[in-house]
Amino acid sequence: MRSYCTDGKGGGEHENYANDPWMKCLDNSEHAVKESNLQLRNQHDQFYADISNKKTLDLVHLTHVDETGQARMVDVSTKEPTIRKAAARAIVWIGPDAFQLVADNQIKKGDVLKVAEIAGICASKLTWQLIPLCHPIAITKVQLNLTLDHDNHSVIIESHVTTVGPTGVEMEALTAVSVAALTVYDMVKAVTKEAEIRNVQLISKSGGVSGNFNRQL
Repeated sequence: MRSYCTDGKGGGEHENYANDPWMKCLDNSEHAVKESNLQLRNQHDQFYADISNKKTLDLVHLTHVDETGQARMVDVSTKEPTIRKAAARAIVWIGPDAFQLVADNQIKKGDVLKVAEIAGICASKLTWQLIPLCHPIAITKVQLNLTLDHDNHSVIIESHVTTVGPTGVEMEALTAVSVAALTVYDMVKAVTKEAEIRNVQLISKSGGVSGNFNRQL
């Protein structure tokens, strides 16, 4: 069924397929777009107004945002030092050919797993230089475990980081596995460009006011 509507431009009429969900009157479509844009602009303005007025945005949970919505480094000077631990995980799929070379330690650059392990340890201690709002942390332990997953032609990387201080080491654990994964890629890229870094994630943390976290893997 066809119906017609007048667009008011030149006095003409154009077809409106009223029963076709994919077709709309041109004027109605333009009006809907304008209304949508206006609604989005109002939501944008209201969002930042609410930040300033502390209404709908719970700033308690956004510790790196101040009362005006600006980024900030959290002041931890008044927090008591406690034992903080975090663990993270990443997977690097490298494919069957590169995997066999890694397993046989035949990659020309050297021992892939050992180089990636050292890279991850070094990276965890430099997290505060890489992530702008992280604190310099006196790390007391960093352990990286790299294992070969023969069924999936992958390298599984896990980090365990510990400190005694006023803030956690989640970012240090995540940075460790991220850089270790990048190192694995660098070591095998001459063999394959199709390697993939997958599932970089925090798997556990303990200590601090936010309590403990354990991911179900």
